[in-house]
Amino acid sequence: MANESYLTPQNAQEFAGGRWLNCDMNIRFTGVSYAQFIKGNLYFPLNKDKRNLESIQKYISSGIGAVVLDNEDLISKITVPILLVADIGKAFEKIARGVRSGANPQTVLITGTEGKTGTKLQLHHVLEKQTKVHAILNSQNNLNSVYRTLADIGVNDRVEIAEVGCGANTNLNRTRGRAVNPDICFYTQIGLAHMDFHKDLDGLLQNKASVLAGLRDGGLCIVNSTIDCYGKFIDKIRAEKNNVTLLTYGENDSDTAKVIERKFDGKRRCWNIKADIEGEIVEYFHPVFHQFIPVMSVGILLLVKRLGFDIQRASLDFGSFTPYETMGQLLEIRKGDDQFLFYNQSRRGGGINSLVSSFQDLGNFECSGKIIALLGSMSVKEDKKHTFDLHKSTADLVNSSKIERLYTTGVYMDIIRDNLDDSSIFVKHSDDYPFLLNELLNELEDGDLLFIKGHASLNLARLAKMILNHEDTLHSYKIVKGLISL
Repeated sequence: MANESYLTPQNAQEFAGGRWLNCDMNIRFTGVSYAQFIKGNLYFPLNKDKRNLESIQKYISSGIGAVVLDNEDLISKITVPILLVADIGKAFEKIARGVRSGANPQTVLITGTEGKTGTKLQLHHVLEKQTKVHAILNSQNNLNSVYRTLADIGVNDRVEIAEVGCGANTNLNRTRGRAVNPDICFYTQIGLAHMDFHKDLDGLLQNKASVLAGLRDGGLCIVNSTIDCYGKFIDKIRAEKNNVTLLTYGENDSDTAKVIERKFDGKRRCWNIKADIEGEIVEYFHPVFHQFIPVMSVGILLLVKRLGFDIQRASLDFGSFTPYETMGQLLEIRKGDDQFLFYNQSRRGGGINSLVSSFQDLGNFECSGKIIALLGSMSVKEDKKHTFDLHKSTADLVNSSKIERLYTTGVYMDIIRDNLDDSSIFVKHSDDYPFLLNELLNELEDGDLLFIKGHASLNLARLAKMILNHEDTLHSYKIVKGLISL
């Protein structure tokens, strides 16, 4: 049975300060949305270009339950219930805050420069075996996405997981934190990423710490102690909220939750982990191959324990977790009589930490053939020092890897090519994806490994889908709503 939305016509009207038209006050919503047309949802057309009769009729034909409007001229032409408000955007915020306060589940705010979505997905996976837990399971984390996940909370949800991105506007970050009003703020990896708007490390750390403005009195802050800027970040946390209770996870004896032993199984491409979670020892298998998984998993188990659930059971439930495409995937693809591995990082941009982690993963994989890489721009905006440093670091990682054939796409890639120790590994540069597709498929042979990674704005995921959908490739993966599912 679907979880009934906490939001009712009555409290929607109360929170937003609007009035209902054409509405049976006994109807119930399946949730809320603002950029998707989901059957039974209360729909907020936040995009002003979508507030016309033609667009709204499309929403109605998709089966939305009701619509929020601020234009009385459309009322007579619409058949579904209408919540008429003075301002749709403000109504969306008020309803989100009203549901968060009224439903009042234990709430976790997850943020960082990398690993936010993967952490949210894993926490949701292990908690849903033990309780009613709510999260929006995609990687959107802007302010409207935050409001959506809060407004979408169900009557029976006991835990809410909110993924929050932090931009360059510190006050806006505080607004996001206050809207979520979390019981726990959880920080994943923090490093140099999105420096085109954070500008410098000090600004980045301040922006990440600023969401703590919304932490509830008596709430917890859980921090990854393995981050390079750990000491400076703790200073920023204390400056934002001096009396916060701080817990850490990582690999140090002083950590609240720590990895004791880790062993990578190269054949199964997975981890065997032993950990100490506040004095409780757990041993478990984790099927995701990333280098950061052992540390991240102990942080997740610390969250589970502090939320009041069974960490022994949660650690076992990691074993059935399937990674989403946004986490990166290792896919087995057939091409004629040949088989190759495809390390698909096409949807993960990130900063230097994401780069290093991806190349560490690459070093763990066993393949009998050659490694072929298609690397896209790591930074696409003009920021001379940051852009140069990030691409130079990429070249250094290539130099220390086993990559034998390198293709490139996007801007500033001459920095990588100019800093290769062995220039003969460079093959071609192109921004033409169909051309790159043919080049790569013609080159791939039995036992090879293909690695694709670049800035998210390049949409290299489109090329990844072209590989999977090509008439010459066979595999067991599906593309559902643009995501590659295992």
